[in-house]
Amino acid sequence: MSDPNASDPRSPEPVPPAQTAPEQVPPVVTPAPASPDTAVWAPAPAAAPPASTAPPEPVAPATPAVAAPQEPAPPQYAAPDSTPTVDYGPPAAQPQYAAPDGTAAPDYGPPAAQPPHGTPVASQVYAPPAAPPYGAPPVYGAPPSYGAPTPQGPDNRSKVLAIIALVAAGVGFIAAAIPFVTFGSGVFLLAGFVMGLIALIGKRQGGKGFSLAAVIVSVVGWILAIFMVFFSIGLFGQAVDSSITQGLNGSDPGSGSGSGSGADTATDAQDIVVDESAFGRSSYDDGTWWYVVILDNPNDDYVFDYADIAVEALASSGTILDSDTAYATLLSGQTVITGTFYSVGSGEIDSLSVTGPDASEAITSPLEDTGTFTINDLATTSDSYYTTVTGTVSGDFDQDQSYASITVVARDASGQIIGSGWTSIDRLPAGGTPVQFEVDFYDTLPSGTTFEAYASL
Repeated sequence: MSDPNASDPRSPEPVPPAQTAPEQVPPVVTPAPASPDTAVWAPAPAAAPPASTAPPEPVAPATPAVAAPQEPAPPQYAAPDSTPTVDYGPPAAQPQYAAPDGTAAPDYGPPAAQPPHGTPVASQVYAPPAAPPYGAPPVYGAPPSYGAPTPQGPDNRSKVLAIIALVAAGVGFIAAAIPFVTFGSGVFLLAGFVMGLIALIGKRQGGKGFSLAAVIVSVVGWILAIFMVFFSIGLFGQAVDSSITQGLNGSDPGSGSGSGSGADTATDAQDIVVDESAFGRSSYDDGTWWYVVILDNPNDDYVFDYADIAVEALASSGTILDSDTAYATLLSGQTVITGTFYSVGSGEIDSLSVTGPDASEAITSPLEDTGTFTINDLATTSDSYYTTVTGTVSGDFDQDQSYASITVVARDASGQIIGSGWTSIDRLPAGGTPVQFEVDFYDTLPSGTTFEAYASL
């Protein structure tokens, strides 16, 4: 009988309990790159187990050592200087596989070296072409740079209106520079100014230079036209004066016919005499006064051509309240001057002061050669609003007279002058042909009023 305490030779020997190994940080090993000269590894054939070998005894499993969690180390291509590098030798050779036909696979050598970790891969970057330097001419076909002005083509807008405006302004300017023709220049100047202004501000109209010139010429033409209007009026007045003098003397001014020295200033002429004067406050305005002055030229063979007659309104203290000036040709006999004072204000007119030409200003003109006026057929018609006086005037002058003036004086029943009115006729024919005239009185006239008419040049 066998001993129970005897050990069974087939039983495994007791294994002492495993001891826990101290915790160690596995070293960081940098594998060495494979060398092209490394031998190719091939597995060796497994050996067949011997037939009589007994099965191994079971071994108790060892308790695995638990490693503490470690922070992942950053990838490094070389061990830090503080960590020792473990050299494991060259890497094991990779198995060589053969092609199906038995030939060896080609050896392409080691892989290409890769760039270090983190190196960016170069890529093609588009770079715009450099801008030409300032002042250099642009390259033909190059796109315009940002902010550069877009080239504009020719202005194809119509210039017809601007040209017409300039022509009209030019015609008006030329007309404005000609005496008497200047009165019709305003139409052309206005047309040129309006059309030029439209062409200047209109977006669809071209020829801005023409339109601007038309506006400027029109404005200058207006200024010239205003000046020429006054100049033309002066020439017209001289022409009328010359016509009157020629009609009185039968020749050019200053060459009178008759005895004595002709156009020589009279040496024996007498001064003008004031036969009568009157004044009164207007019925429609208390601050306006009318006046009438009847002058007498006592000289039969002398006239006063276009005489300057000043009439002053005097207060009782002798203060001049207002004055007026009249111009008339004083023929032999009576001539009536009438007018209005507008600046008397609240004052009261006490008398009139009349100043006429001196005797030395008289011109020799015999009565039979000068001519006189004749007034006939004087008549009146009245209603509740106004009174109208009509009549005819004629003259025995050698030539037609222009702008003859007819003054009608109204007197009350006592013969006192209470008002006057006047009118003019454009032409008084020579040879005694009568011309009708008409004068209106708008003030209410008392019953028994009589009227007298006087003609003058």
